[in-house]
Amino acid sequence: LGPSHPPVGGPRLDFMRMRLAVILFVCALANAADAPKVPDFRVDFELQKRIDKALESGKAFLSAQLQKGPPAEGQSASLALHALLHAGLPADDPLVAAWLKELPRTAPEDMTRCYQAGILALLLSELHNPYQKSRNFKILLQQIADALVKAQRKSGSWAYRTGNLDEEFEAENISTAHYALLGLQAASNRGARVPDEVWKK
Repeated sequence: LGPSHPPVGGPRLDFMRMRLAVILFVCALANAADAPKVPDFRVDFELQKRIDKALESGKAFLSAQLQKGPPAEGQSASLALHALLHAGLPADDPLVAAWLKELPRTAPEDMTRCYQAGILALLLSELHNPYQKSRNFKILLQQIADALVKAQRKSGSWAYRTGNLDEEFEAENISTAHYALLGLQAASNRGARVPDEVWKK
């Protein structure tokens, strides 16, 4: 450039740059104020200690209840055992062996109620035990699935019991339907036959 041309930049360009920077900074502050707060993921160690203690107390209580012997008529050990397995109980624990020994007696009664039937299917499907390879395992899972399919109401939901479809006598509810569907999904994932229309209702 010759001496007759003004220099590139100068005070005016510096002022424009500064003004642009201020505008961008203000916009950034505004966005930061409107943005959701970043959650604090720091661990509350005292709270975690209380949670761990509560879990251990729960495991000890459930184990003690199951060690008393087979459940009485009308009671089910499936839910307690399912919780213990999720809490770290080994699949080859003596409690599991004792439960499997009583299964031929307790399973038919469990299948008369949607909650128990669903939990039983969940427990069987997650039980990494040699029993899963037996023919009885497949037969029982199919029986559970059949009971839950038969218990489904015209609306697509379930009530408490599998054998009573009298809608005036026993109303359906969401929580029972939840466990029925969980049980059906677990049984289906392990090879049980569940008709397509069950999922579509």
